[in-house]
Amino acid sequence: MSNSVVPLGPFDRATMKYLGWVPSWSSLRSLGRSRIVSLTAIAPFLGSLILFNEQVVELVRLGAGALQLPAGDADHFTLTRLKLTYLGLVALGIGSFSFLLVCPTEIKHYENLPQYIERELPLISNARHRLLLAETVETYFLAAPHSTPTAAYPESLYPLFHSFVDEVVRTMRSETDTIWEGPDAQEIITMTGNVNTDAAAYLWHEATPPYRGFLTAFEQASAPLRIDLLSLRYGAADHSRPYMRALVTICFGLGFVALSIPTIQTFALIAGPPIKALFT
Repeated sequence: MSNSVVPLGPFDRATMKYLGWVPSWSSLRSLGRSRIVSLTAIAPFLGSLILFNEQVVELVRLGAGALQLPAGDADHFTLTRLKLTYLGLVALGIGSFSFLLVCPTEIKHYENLPQYIERELPLISNARHRLLLAETVETYFLAAPHSTPTAAYPESLYPLFHSFVDEVVRTMRSETDTIWEGPDAQEIITMTGNVNTDAAAYLWHEATPPYRGFLTAFEQASAPLRIDLLSLRYGAADHSRPYMRALVTICFGLGFVALSIPTIQTFALIAGPPIKALFT
């Protein structure tokens, strides 16, 4: 049986161990779908026109007396605040736009897994079940641990996938023996009677004409397990595109840091002297 799993490249090997720390799409959803954050997507285009408008600068200028700074330093401080605010809004805008552009539809449209299952389960036809099964088997089989990290799925999802394949194969085996013809099919059941889930997934994914019976039986036996299939599909979508998730996370992080710096600086300038006076 040949192996179609894509091997890791040097770059993937160096970065794969860090991908598990990247937040999932569902974790980023609360920010990515926020109306306020979504509005920052226009910041790179309109931010400079608004924030650096003379009237806006005059409106947000802090008095030198309140800051206890010379007039020139107060103006410089105000301009610095506007620049940091602009950079923060731009970073949030890039993160929000990237989220809306590349986040999987399953995550954007559904708040969590139970809602996804509740709404999608009644809509699964036989044809859609076949397509969903094909996508799931291909995704988890070809993106297995230590192969290609295109999905960077957490390890907790793989036991569910193998348990799903194991139950399907055992159901098939209890119903018919006609699907176990051929050398590849014989590899599915080990000498100890256990199911070789990798071999079963491979045979289904690479099914050739002699094994069409196996393909059909696999689809039929997996029909009662559509909830597990949807769970696997949602998990795959939630952890897909790890490099884009990392980009969105970095943009959101930089944006909030840039926006918080002016607030912290202003608080320190205004509240610093009174607090210092309490201890002197």
